[in-house]
Amino acid sequence: GSETAVTEAADGSSSVVTTDKNGLITAEVEISEKAVSQASGKGESILLPMAEVKASSDWNKAPEIKVSLPGDESLLVEIPVSGVSFGTVAICNGDVIRNCVVTENGIMLEISDGDTIKIGDNSKDFSDGSSSHWASDYIDFAVSRQLFSGMSESTFEPETTMTRGMILTVLARYEGIDTSVSEVWYEDGRQWAVKNGISDG
Repeated sequence: GSETAVTEAADGSSSVVTTDKNGLITAEVEISEKAVSQASGKGESILLPMAEVKASSDWNKAPEIKVSLPGDESLLVEIPVSGVSFGTVAICNGDVIRNCVVTENGIMLEISDGDTIKIGDNSKDFSDGSSSHWASDYIDFAVSRQLFSGMSESTFEPETTMTRGMILTVLARYEGIDTSVSEVWYEDGRQWAVKNGISDG
């Protein structure tokens, strides 16, 4: 059968975490007004009151967390994740949250009331991006957030000089622009940059 764990924090926040018979984790977290005022007064994120979850490389098996907030404003929260790595990311509504940050407790991101977040390992193995390379953590971070995709399916080429097209494409992706529409790989990034006054083309 399934197992349910209920946690209540001193500030009034709570969580109900259910693990089904297949090990799939779903959590419902409610953040209290007191937790929000304490965190905003210190300029800190709110650590969700729940046990650590483990990121999955299979998004169908990734832990799912629904968060209820007391107001309409978005909040910076920290989701506890065991074995967190630079490839650990959060997705919301099927989209990778590109500005999620790895912390010592797990992963930090900005969410809104009712958001459902999945936690996964989105890193990719490249033949030239092994763990012995000085940039391997940075490669994992950028690729898992879909900012960079590598030079081919199997190579990243970390020593290759960046071109203007690469930089504009990465910036556009960070802003949430779909850069896979045009036939020429850098055209969507170039158009976005010109439209926003970042480049004169």
